[in-house]
Amino acid sequence: KNVRGFRGEKRINKGIQKSYRDSPEWFWFKHNGIIIFADTLEIDEHNEKLEMRNPQIVNGGQTLKVLYNAYDKLGKQENSAKVLLRVYRLPYYHSKTYRISVDIIEALNSQNKILPSDLRSNDPRQVRLERLLKDRGYLYFRKRAKGIKSGKFSIPMRRLAPLYYCCKKHAPHAAVAMYVQELFREESRYNSIFNEAQI
Repeated sequence: KNVRGFRGEKRINKGIQKSYRDSPEWFWFKHNGIIIFADTLEIDEHNEKLEMRNPQIVNGGQTLKVLYNAYDKLGKQENSAKVLLRVYRLPYYHSKTYRISVDIIEALNSQNKILPSDLRSNDPRQVRLERLLKDRGYLYFRKRAKGIKSGKFSIPMRRLAPLYYCCKKHAPHAAVAMYVQELFREESRYNSIFNEAQI
């Protein structure tokens, strides 16, 4: 009952595959896991078995497909990666639980997206920039928040990056044509814009 089919070799799916292949010991920590609803659920502790009737994957279908593809590409070799599995006794077709299951699926699949720039907001360079600019009477917004915008004495990190990049590269079109998040995603571009030595 996953609400989406396989999305293909997208960036996130490639990242899951790379993590599984290159650092399986960290896979558990870097992934949300798989969620299953089942009509019935019994744990056989003596035989260490989990028995489910009518299991339905409601979150993690992409992960399963990506992991199987990676496993297949690696010649079906053993891998130490572990995946968090959450199983709920929640009959999907039961009229009383159907609505709540749809609400759960929606909540699990529509969380706020974390952007590459969000992941850089606590970088020590960003914190230093914020302090340096504040000492000079400017507001520098490292984090996304409601109501933040550029002004005469204020600028968000996501606005500063493309402006600085296009000036540094003498390419005014770059700030418009380039997807801003790529400046934060690609290490070399990010380091070029927010050069630690210059800061």
